[in-house]
Amino acid sequence: MSDQFGVYYGLWTNYATNEWVLTTSNRLSIFLQGALPVFITLVGQQFWGITKFALHQSYAVRRGTDDFYHQRQTLLRNSSDGFWIGVKLLGLWNSRRPVHRVFPRILLVLILGLILYVGWNAAAIFVPFTWGRAGDEVLVRSPHCGLSIPLPTTQQGTTDFRRFTINQTILAETYTQQCYAKNTSSLQCGIYPKVSLPFSAKDSSCPFTSQAICISANSTPYQLDSGYIDSSSDLGINAPLKNGVAYRKVTTCSPVHGTPFAWIVNANETNEVNFYPPGARLQRFYFGPVPMVSNWTFEYSEFAPIDRFGYDLTVLEYNPTKSNSVAPAWAMNETFCDRSDADTSIYFLTPNHVLYQSPVYDPYFLSGESYTDTVIDRTFFAQAYLLSDVIPSMGFNPTQLAAIFRIIESLSTTRMVNSPLARGAAALLASKSVTAGLLQTGQLPKDQWRLEVTNWFAMSLAKLQQATIDFAAGPSSPDLLKYLSPPTDTDTIRLCSNQRVRMSRHTVNFNFAAILVVICLGLPILILGITLNKCCDYVGRTRGMHRLRLEWTMDEALNLQRLGYEAAGISTWERADSSYPHTVVDPLPALDISNLNHPILTPAPPVPPALPVPPASPPPPPAPAQPPAQPPATSPAQPGRLYAMWTGVVDRTGAPARNSPSPSISLASSSSTQPSQTASTTPLVHHTPPIPLGPIRGQNP
Repeated sequence: MSDQFGVYYGLWTNYATNEWVLTTSNRLSIFLQGALPVFITLVGQQFWGITKFALHQSYAVRRGTDDFYHQRQTLLRNSSDGFWIGVKLLGLWNSRRPVHRVFPRILLVLILGLILYVGWNAAAIFVPFTWGRAGDEVLVRSPHCGLSIPLPTTQQGTTDFRRFTINQTILAETYTQQCYAKNTSSLQCGIYPKVSLPFSAKDSSCPFTSQAICISANSTPYQLDSGYIDSSSDLGINAPLKNGVAYRKVTTCSPVHGTPFAWIVNANETNEVNFYPPGARLQRFYFGPVPMVSNWTFEYSEFAPIDRFGYDLTVLEYNPTKSNSVAPAWAMNETFCDRSDADTSIYFLTPNHVLYQSPVYDPYFLSGESYTDTVIDRTFFAQAYLLSDVIPSMGFNPTQLAAIFRIIESLSTTRMVNSPLARGAAALLASKSVTAGLLQTGQLPKDQWRLEVTNWFAMSLAKLQQATIDFAAGPSSPDLLKYLSPPTDTDTIRLCSNQRVRMSRHTVNFNFAAILVVICLGLPILILGITLNKCCDYVGRTRGMHRLRLEWTMDEALNLQRLGYEAAGISTWERADSSYPHTVVDPLPALDISNLNHPILTPAPPVPPALPVPPASPPPPPAPAQPPAQPPATSPAQPGRLYAMWTGVVDRTGAPARNSPSPSISLASSSSTQPSQTASTTPLVHHTPPIPLGPIRGQNP
């Protein structure tokens, strides 16, 4: 699989889990991961606002009169969350004696506040599950979709094909050892839709012509069954259930007796006389001819053990449905196996010069008691490989046929036989414990052959997983791009953009359905909470519910402040029936802390009454000339001015003194040239006798 494939960012449907998935980059995911908890917190605050409104109004209907009722209403109206109101109410409860009479009146608010506070904070904490439970699968995007298997039709193609199969086998072997084992935790297991494809193993009957062909001593035929491998949930071909297919393979294996099919011939009687010393004997096994090569299946020389060779593994395959098998063509002997419903392969293992330190009773690696001597093995291993549930195409829709095409095309390199065919004896687990001196250091169990075939079977499943993704993501090596064969039909092209892989390094998935639920449920609550005061005011005015409306409004902090200033004498307010009253008086009374145990607002100074404006009077007729006279010493009039004098009595705070005589106001005028003549023609200011209780306010013009 290419490391250069892209990832689809956006909304898509994961048909394996039937979930809407929103795939984002790491950078964008940081915003969403931060925004969702903040949104939940805001919704929780507004939900508490709605709850406290309902509680406030329900208590207001009962019209309580004591101070505890009004204090509880004030705390409810101005609380920010359930925890805040709980702390305040408990403090209020603790300040009352006896406390048992007050507690029942706060119990409902305490319980609701605690439940809502814990619930909404828990929702904000657990909201990350909206992306955690969406998994780490993404859709592949690559310009190199298609098959990229080298064709062994030329010398270069054959070389590239062998290199491809060897690399594929090595990767599959490494992946199998790391990811198909139990309790695996390797970081390399995080690319395929499923870490491993499960399979079962059990004893079986001999799959060949006769039961006598299979070895029964320390051995029982062994069957491996992959079960139904779903194209969507197991292989990651993202498609609805109706467009999915299931693939299953069953492999039955058993060591077989080689002696009934063996002949001993002298090398000088064959055309290979020049390859062996004089008198050499050859063992030839006739499980069926190899066309255009020989009429025997396998040949072994008795000199092989002294040539210092290690394990040697030769593999042949018979495919009844294909004339040109990947392995060398083998015309199977019907006396050995007459099945036409399955591929059959045979594995010839020769230990050659490998020495054992302890007895080996495995029938495939058998050494017997003479474990210090080299043993010529005459026991071979064969398998029948059953392919089912893919070949028939009747009733499949075009999308299913496209998926079947992808699976079938990958089988040429993903079957069980491909691993030992590509690597020979290096594919054996037993080879890993053989030293350079050809000493087997491991203690091989009596079912070692089962361990070998189980490993090969698991490798074939890992190759199938890899090949399915390679089709959509592109080949693992750039050298294979020249063999790329892009799809041409619409349905297969569509599958190129519907391949799932697991990737958590550069992407984050969100469960889009969960996000929709959070938004659809939270947004109405958020809007209602923000507009609650407006709605309350509108409903109260239109339905005539003025007392409930105004009690909710007056318990708000700004209106409580207004009521406090009005009690201190500042009565000039606008929008006094709304949540945002204001006044133009400046400055407002300050806090009087002369009594630390009872702070108050400083009372506002009184506003003097407005003076009436006298009507204009015609000028008096000119008086006869008389000698000037001195004005009275008590007259405050000055030449050419009109004066009004207000005289009253105030107390020491500046307010009018109680029971003081109301001042009388007269008007007086003077001419710039003529003084007053008589009392009958000149307005005088009548003074009220002063009462020495405090300072007299000045004369106001």
